[in-house]
This record gives sequence, C-alpha cells and structure tokens, in this order.
Amino acid sequence: FDLLLRNVTTVNDGKEYLIDIGINQNEEGTSNNRDFYFDGVIEDVGDLSTFYGYDEIDCKGMKLEQAKIYPETFASINELKKIDIQKKILANGYSFVKVDSTITEDKFTLLPINIIKRNSDIKMEFKLDEPANFILTENDELIFTCVNGFLYDVRSQKNYIKNGRIFK
Repeated sequence: FDLLLRNVTTVNDGKEYLIDIGINQNEEGTSNNRDFYFDGVIEDVGDLSTFYGYDEIDCKGMKLEQAKIYPETFASINELKKIDIQKKILANGYSFVKVDSTITEDKFTLLPINIIKRNSDIKMEFKLDEPANFILTENDELIFTCVNGFLYDVRSQKNYIKNGRIFK
C-alpha cells in the first residue's frame, strides 16, 4: 500500500471495531497524456498486520468518520483559489467543496481539495475500491482530513495532499 493506517476505530451497527486501512495512490494519465494525477482508493480494510505500507501511521485511539462537504458554495474554481484552503477548509475536516460554475472536463485539480458541482448527488461511503475521503478524530478532536487518499495533519498543519478529484 502507499498509505497504511493501522488501528483505526470504526463503528458499524453501534459496535466498535479496530481495523487497518490500506490505501493506494494510483497514478493516472490525463486525457491528453501530457500530465498525470493521483487517484486515492481504499484497497483493503481489516487485519492488515501481514502487509506493509510505503507510509504507515498508527492511529490507535483515532476514530474514522464520514467525509464532509464544506457548507459554502463557491461561484467558481478561481474564487476557491483565493482562500486559504488549508486553514479554512481542511483544518475544519472538510474533504469536499461545491462549485457553482461549469466544472472543467478534467478529473482532477491541483488544489488540495475535492470539488463537486453544486447540484451533484455524491455518495460519500467508506468502502473498498471507492475514493479515500474521510476524517480521523481522537476524543472528538480532528486529527487528519483525508482527501483523495492523502492526509492533511491538522495538528502540525502539514499538507501531504498531491491533488483533489473533480466529481461531476
């Protein structure tokens, strides 16, 4: 795995479970093959003690929670570029923003956030072979925001997010 999160607490049907999360950050070519982007996908979940990750984080005491959409809608991607995404959006646990204007045909953005069209009906489920977007909390305090399989560390304010995805 490119990123292996160990000892994450998750809740299913009211019961807590301890799991490991294996994420691969697949490199994909653009339609014109002149550039590439990363597509972070949940590859495996469960007891991954016999596996290794290029980056591994012990998440003991941390709880997996659903990704969130920033409540404010931006008029355009250019408007979004004017704000401090790390401090205003990522540090508050948001993995997605909504944009009003026509979204480009690209599948990714170099911004460290996922972008969705204002009226888009996106399902943010945590499951295998789906995009890796979620948050990790400890004692109700936000620790990591995961965007497209990359982490933003809220405590240190370190941003490891290579690119966000554009969902239409």
